[in-house]
Formats: sequence, C-alpha cells, structure tokens
Amino acid sequence: MKKANLAAETANKYVKYVKQVVASLKDGATGEPIHHRKWDSAVLDLPVVNQKAPSVAQGENHQPTSVPNGSFGPTVVSPSRLTTAASTAM
Repeated sequence: MKKANLAAETANKYVKYVKQVVASLKDGATGEPIHHRKWDSAVLDLPVVNQKAPSVAQGENHQPTSVPNGSFGPTVVSPSRLTTAASTAM
C-alpha cells in the first residue's frame, strides 16, 4: 500500500475491510469462526492516522443554533389510538 501512495486513513480502512471479511467466515455447521485471528497493527506496519480536532476561529459565536418553537419535538400518540391499533393488528 505504500507503493500505491495511499493516505494513512485509506490504508487503515482497507485493512479494516479485510479484517471484517476474515471475521465473517464462519463454519456452516457450528457457526464458529474459521480463521481465529489476533491482529497486531505494529506487526502489520500500519500507518498512524492523526485526527485533528475541529478548530474554531477566534471570535466565532459558540452558541448552539436555536430551533423555532414547535418545529421539532416528541410525537405524542393518544392511548386510545394505541389500543385501536393493537386490537386491529391481532
């Protein structure tokens, strides 16, 4: 993967997919994994991904955006509708 000049995150993502495929191979009769693997990133020589925290410019507003009253909220269903729906489903 180094020869292909892949980004560190891309290389790690490809290895993650391989791990998922290997882990998904199961014995049809018992459901046990066919290949028991313990993955070691140091042995695989995987690149380290540096995750940066999002930066906030000085002087920006740090207040959460407000939602107009009544636009979003929990959906309320009356108990009579629940009883009716439950009885018709049976």
